[in-house]
Amino acid sequence: MKVKLPFVLLTLFLIPALAACGPAAEEPLPNPEAGDLPPEAVLEARTALAIELVIPVEEIGIGTFEQAEWSDSCLGLGGPAESCLAVITPGWRVELTANGKTYIARTDELGQTVRFEGMEPLVPGAPEELPPDVAAKAQDALARRLDLPVSQVEIISWEETEWPDGCLGLPEEGEMCTMAIVPGWRVELFAEGQTYIARTDQAGDVIRFEE
Repeated sequence: MKVKLPFVLLTLFLIPALAACGPAAEEPLPNPEAGDLPPEAVLEARTALAIELVIPVEEIGIGTFEQAEWSDSCLGLGGPAESCLAVITPGWRVELTANGKTYIARTDELGQTVRFEGMEPLVPGAPEELPPDVAAKAQDALARRLDLPVSQVEIISWEETEWPDGCLGLPEEGEMCTMAIVPGWRVELFAEGQTYIARTDQAGDVIRFEE
């Protein structure tokens, strides 16, 4: 004797069976073009390369990137006379492209330290260290000039120099300048993909920008 199952019961048996035979659902992979942003360290590496090459950050492409662990605080790229902490440093290995070339950046976890394989680190071009107060004042002056957060203004290089007058060699129309040699600094800054040159006195109390 044949037993006929009610249609409802038959459906309840078939749906789970069909679902089990179908392909398993996969987790979507991150897709930068779909709106997934790269980690902060990757973006910091891109900015660092723009500063190194003195080109707008928009001209730098982001290739592959992956998490890594470096052998020391210098990310395994310390110089001969450099003192590096011998601690494992988690970070990122980032592939960047610019001017038809590929660059490999190494960063720490947040991108606060960035170094490039096969590239000498950017060394400020001054025999003397730029005083922190002068650096901060120059960054703040440019940030206010461009209406930007000061965190978006970076110092590229500097040099100690002497200006020919109290206007730092950049008098405004009709301005009277004291005719005395003024020791100070010439500071190169980077913001929004452009470089800016600031002239300061020795303490950074007077700051003018070259046009």
